[in-house]
Amino acid sequence: MKSPGFTRREFLAATSASLLLAPLPLRAADDGDVADSLVADADYLARAWRPLPFDTTPFSYTFAEIEQHWDTLLRGYLIPFPSPEYLRKRYTRYPQMWEELRFKDEDYLMHSRNALEVWLLFFRGDFQAARELGTQYGGFARVPALFAQLIYAIYLADTLKEKHALLQDAVAGITYYGTVFQPRPADDPQYRADYAMIRLGYAYGIGRIAEDVSIPTALARDYIGKVTQASNDILAVYPEHPMGLGLSAGISANIIRRAGALGGKIAFGASGDDARTRFETSFALVPDVALTRYEYANAMLYVDSAAAVDEAIRQLELAATLTPKHAIEALDIAYAKKRLVEVQDYKAAGGGFGAYDRKRRKYQNTSGANLYCITADPFLVSRATL
Repeated sequence: MKSPGFTRREFLAATSASLLLAPLPLRAADDGDVADSLVADADYLARAWRPLPFDTTPFSYTFAEIEQHWDTLLRGYLIPFPSPEYLRKRYTRYPQMWEELRFKDEDYLMHSRNALEVWLLFFRGDFQAARELGTQYGGFARVPALFAQLIYAIYLADTLKEKHALLQDAVAGITYYGTVFQPRPADDPQYRADYAMIRLGYAYGIGRIAEDVSIPTALARDYIGKVTQASNDILAVYPEHPMGLGLSAGISANIIRRAGALGGKIAFGASGDDARTRFETSFALVPDVALTRYEYANAMLYVDSAAAVDEAIRQLELAATLTPKHAIEALDIAYAKKRLVEVQDYKAAGGGFGAYDRKRRKYQNTSGANLYCITADPFLVSRATL
């Protein structure tokens, strides 16, 4: 059974590129990371973003509720709570971030409330409001603003063009933060959560673009190298970071999906066994996150092809039954439900996963549709006319 992989030319290019992707010293992201990126269309940032297609009232929290449930709301991500003391230390340590604040007032309770106000919008799913308010406040209030843009681009943008423009713009902002967080976490473990947070957002944005583009494009822009390096950076300073483990596993599986098992191993060191182990470790730490469950389902298909379809369906069914604690989790679950329909249809239609994946990619490239968009119809191979 043929699996989706490189052509001979692409495999040789990838093997050559692997010489450039040898492990690098731990570093913060630099300006060169997005020097070759697409230019974000300002129209996508200015136009009105669509509201979420479900009731977000259950995700409206107070400041006190956010603080009380912070660790649960962001389980897996391990993002630090922006308390007054946290921000006092960070703004003292990172004067560049202090200088970009709209209100340069040493009232750290105010700064904490400003950041939390943006997080409240983020958890409720008011993504454009979160982006705009976080940009106005500056500093650590921009963290949920940038993450709001990432989430909106992935799950609510209709087209690949809009999705990629918004992701590129968010990645540019996240890259700036990577330059600010100095000294590096290897020199100061107290700040490893800050560093992991920024590298996770960077890798997530670049990774979603890399999934969509052709292998030659991914190689030319070094997307594979960038996302792999960011993932390695997270685990170097935070080996038991749940989302970092899931990210690393998903990257390996996607490489195998595109390069094949042998090509992925030779060119990028990707291993299906390593991917499974990292997912399992992530689940042991945080078992109830829909994002890592549907990523695991996809990874099993990428690594084990049709042999893993029943396990993939089981994982997607599990993700679909989870109870969301905020709007982003609700979006993760909505996508898991959509993906479940696609995989069930693939199983019913029969055939090899490689052929299915090529048809799905051809449909995406021909239509320009963002297949992660939860308001769009699922891709049903049984009805595809390609």
